[in-house]
Amino acid sequence: MKNSKKLIVTAGVISVGMMAAAASADFGTLTYGGTTPISYTVGTGGGANIGNDGYQYSNHASSSGEVTIGLKAIAWQGANFDLTTEVDYSSHAGGGSWLKTDSAGAYLAGAGVATETRVNGGPIVPYSGTNARWSFVWSATVGGARPVSGLYNMRMIVDGTAAGALSMDLGDLSANFSGASDPHFQNAWNVGWDFMSSAGSVNDIGNWNIKIQVFNSGVGDGYSSQVGEQAINVLVPAPGAFALIGVAGLTGGRRRRA
Repeated sequence: MKNSKKLIVTAGVISVGMMAAAASADFGTLTYGGTTPISYTVGTGGGANIGNDGYQYSNHASSSGEVTIGLKAIAWQGANFDLTTEVDYSSHAGGGSWLKTDSAGAYLAGAGVATETRVNGGPIVPYSGTNARWSFVWSATVGGARPVSGLYNMRMIVDGTAAGALSMDLGDLSANFSGASDPHFQNAWNVGWDFMSSAGSVNDIGNWNIKIQVFNSGVGDGYSSQVGEQAINVLVPAPGAFALIGVAGLTGGRRRRA
């Protein structure tokens, strides 16, 4: 999940001249063509640990095929709160997990560093490290697969609880950050990484808004013709506030997944 490529980071959300038509978002297993599941197969940790379910995703028509953009929040190396009560595990055999959602579809996370972890779907054990914070995972595919080089560019916007936002133009969607196992089109980033700090701290209480945008790379500067986008909201309540959200909201999230 670690990205070693140097990024150009600017404050504020960049406006887009040509916006794509809005697409309805779905929740659950990444799917294109209405019925075909899309595998999450790459990124540090491997698809077996993350899975292709628990996503908010949308499909967008393009000249090269259907572009599917998905995002979800996961507990990376554990969670920032009690795993036994606050994390739903995916049906994926590798034990991948996503954080619970409320009745409005927002993911629920906890501030700070995890105190417990679950390794490869095994038993819960104490965790005393410094890197266990929730992460966000994305997948951007064309016809359910990695796109061909030179067709699409990717932009990521991370608006945390601090003023402003990170807006990162990541270039060719089919490229790699630092190697074959660290691609642009499917990956996961930890919100505790240093380059995220201008978007907020993992200890902040509030909302994180995360967005992936895909553009036709051959038009204008490569970021002027948007094919589509997908966003998620991750709510970080104050400690002890999960009870105030309500059992009905959490069960509503489970019903949508079913």
